[in-house]
Amino acid sequence: TVAGGFANIYTLIMGGSNTTGSAWITGGGTLVSTNGGINIAALQCAYQMTISNSTVLTRDLTVGGGLNSVGTLSVQGGTLSFSSAVTSNCMVAASQGSKGFVWINGGTVTATNNGCILYLGLSGPGQWVLTNGSTTFGNLFCGTLSSGTITISGGTFSVLGNSIVALDGPNLTGTISVVNGQLVATNGDFVLGCFGYAPLTVLSGGSVLLRSMIISSNAPSTGVLTIPAGQVTVFDKIIVGDCVSNALGQIIVNGGQLYVTNATHTDYLDVRGGTVTVSGTGRL
Repeated sequence: TVAGGFANIYTLIMGGSNTTGSAWITGGGTLVSTNGGINIAALQCAYQMTISNSTVLTRDLTVGGGLNSVGTLSVQGGTLSFSSAVTSNCMVAASQGSKGFVWINGGTVTATNNGCILYLGLSGPGQWVLTNGSTTFGNLFCGTLSSGTITISGGTFSVLGNSIVALDGPNLTGTISVVNGQLVATNGDFVLGCFGYAPLTVLSGGSVLLRSMIISSNAPSTGVLTIPAGQVTVFDKIIVGDCVSNALGQIIVNGGQLYVTNATHTDYLDVRGGTVTVSGTGRL
């Protein structure tokens, strides 16, 4: 427990075989681990870290890092910053049989140095829930070699570079839900379904801002953008499906709004394989 004060730890590894435990960073305290990073649940164990109105500076962060481990990170105000001068990554469920859970209910998560990547569901199922505050990463892989789920029910989730949802294989799922929050990726490409199943659903109060969107980039991927409420705005282009691999994508606007627009009128919607359906009070 760091309850106020300052702790500088070269590498923080939480958890040995068949153990449980927790770490608390509270009371305005500061934990620094910018050389080796932090591993929550390192081997066949269950560990949790809670950051409450305090500061954590790290190089890398792994949540659920070990074989058959369960790792949980909860941020309830304060700052989690990836501040190393070298490349940093955040891995959620990094080993076979592992599970990783991240809950952000206030505060700021910033991981942008040197294109920091969030691997959500790297080798086991990983979940990221944002209910308040902000999360910013350099790049995003949601559903890498296992399933990944992002739920945005408040606050802002931002990606400064590229995003790939459902990277590997038809049995892999990358799921994103946006309700009463915002997903922003206005610089790189946003690929919804690279080889797996990738549903993105925007519900009431949800907003998605993207530069470029590709839905189902390769067969046998299935990317599905569903907008029963809320709004999606894409400034450059949307490409649905792929002619070479016969990948099929779907857009369903059945109550919300989808805008493909920019000030120079160079934006476009290109349906190469799949369907676009507008119904009810939906607007395209």
